[in-house]
Amino acid sequence: MIATGHDHQQHVDRYGEITVVDGGTVGAGGVFDAGVAYSGLAHLYFDADRPVLRSVDLIAVEPFSGRARGSRVVIDSLCPDEDRCSYRPGDPEVTVVEGP
Repeated sequence: MIATGHDHQQHVDRYGEITVVDGGTVGAGGVFDAGVAYSGLAHLYFDADRPVLRSVDLIAVEPFSGRARGSRVVIDSLCPDEDRCSYRPGDPEVTVVEGP
């Protein structure tokens, strides 16, 4: 499992046995996005007996109004028939990633 955060967008990507989690941004838009942009968090759930990522909650909160949204991604269900795929909150379904 790799936790990253460079692109400021929440997503979970799976590349075979590797899962990449991006919790989103916390204020990268500065004052210009205040009241518009959401702050993102990722809550990771691991297996109790071994260090295996089981699921991820992607949580986004607009700090001024308190509006929030959340998505739970169950890792084993992310792309059971594909080697590579990606999930972004709001996607109607998982996107299969093509390429090497």
